[in-house]
Amino acid sequence: MLEQQEKNLLKTRVSQLEAAHNATVKRILADVNTLQGEVLDERNGRQELQILVTELVNNVSTLTAASLEPSVPTAAHVVGGIGDWVENVPPGTLTQWTTNSPSFLVGGVTYSNGVLTVPTDGIYFIYLSVWIDNNFIINIRVRDSDVWKMRVVDPEAETTAGGVMRSLSAGDTVEVTISGSTVRILFSDNRTFFGLFKVA
Repeated sequence: MLEQQEKNLLKTRVSQLEAAHNATVKRILADVNTLQGEVLDERNGRQELQILVTELVNNVSTLTAASLEPSVPTAAHVVGGIGDWVENVPPGTLTQWTTNSPSFLVGGVTYSNGVLTVPTDGIYFIYLSVWIDNNFIINIRVRDSDVWKMRVVDPEAETTAGGVMRSLSAGDTVEVTISGSTVRILFSDNRTFFGLFKVA
């Protein structure tokens, strides 16, 4: 009798978590729709976008911490792992990330040498934030093709943030690259980060 009660309690708890997960996904999708309508060519627009991206990351982090295995999301968030400015970062894939806290990899997403790999097919929201003080072009790349790009021409240090929705297949790779000359980037966990989460 006690064992059956425990099973019933567990089923109830899992149902509650799944309901919370579904509500969170709906809220994230609403935020994503707002995010896609933002204009990114002015500093104020980029600052507003940075706030939205941060809120989305916090939503995923909260859901990850509260979930049991039956409702663990598919998500990743990696941050700058140096904690200071890095001079003369060369063009190419950014690799100065860490998977240590507050970074996380859940639901089967893996990380290696600057690249995230997704485990399952689905619709994913991919985001990034980079604190930089040089002219440069930054890209989000999926399967070696750019899916989001921004040219930064302001020489003053500032955060460049953005995101994009894409349909990914199991095994697809996601990375952040820079183009142009060498740049100076602040690799701190609250300024420079990127990640993704599955929304459908």
